[in-house]
Amino acid sequence: MNSARPRARSARDTHGGVISTNLALTALVVLQQSLDALHRGSPSHRNGAGEGLLSSPVYAHSIGLVNALSGHMTDLERIRDTPIPLSVSRHFSRLLAIHTLLLPIVVAQRLYVQLPLCLAVTGVVTTMLYGVDSFAATLAQPFGLDQQDLPLEKYVADAQREWDEIRTACNVD
Repeated sequence: MNSARPRARSARDTHGGVISTNLALTALVVLQQSLDALHRGSPSHRNGAGEGLLSSPVYAHSIGLVNALSGHMTDLERIRDTPIPLSVSRHFSRLLAIHTLLLPIVVAQRLYVQLPLCLAVTGVVTTMLYGVDSFAATLAQPFGLDQQDLPLEKYVADAQREWDEIRTACNVD
């Protein structure tokens, strides 16, 4: 599977200069430029009021939504780029190990007569705790090339296809 990075086009300003190769920023810039083009309109698409396809109130609201989207994307990038401190990870690993060591003792005190049930309870609880730990590690990095990772390539391709359909329907270049 190919990486999503090579498909990203560079965001360009109104003079054609490269702003960024960040896919999210590129999408926001292209969205902004498309909204501008829809608001200005083309000579063949002008209505009687002299406006483009988007009226000024709709355009202003759309720009507000783009700004809100930009803020949300910034928040998500901040979360993505903030690693969990190593000390926290080590602390959780130690707590899991201590719990795994002490669980058989506590269960054996409660179920000392029924050894098979004690072993079963200990095994099931320990397996579940390590499964949750593994699940949390997978959720920490949901995108990648592993089988259990989310299909980022598909999401990007779907968004690009829908964007192209919208632009084609509005005849915006």
